[in-house]
Amino acid sequence: MAFDEKSLSVNSSRAGVVLVTIAGTPADISPSTQSCRSCLVAKASGTTVYMNINGAATSSTWILSTSPISVPVQNLDQLHFLGAAGAETIQIMWRD
Repeated sequence: MAFDEKSLSVNSSRAGVVLVTIAGTPADISPSTQSCRSCLVAKASGTTVYMNINGAATSSTWILSTSPISVPVQNLDQLHFLGAAGAETIQIMWRD
């Protein structure tokens, strides 16, 4: 079996945490560019938050909870969030 440096089973050489805040008027936002292999995403505060991958988040997409979900993306800018009432915070822990 060939070694795949991007495999999710290989230990990470780098990791970090990003907080995304949706303040005021509901808006579809995406985190800054950060390459990664996978990330954990959870709502840290606020009311309803919707999430989508590689496209705008809408009220018809995934509803994010306070329990983290694992998302295998190659860059955090693939994630999109929509806050229903404004003033929501999303917590993302990424690894590369």
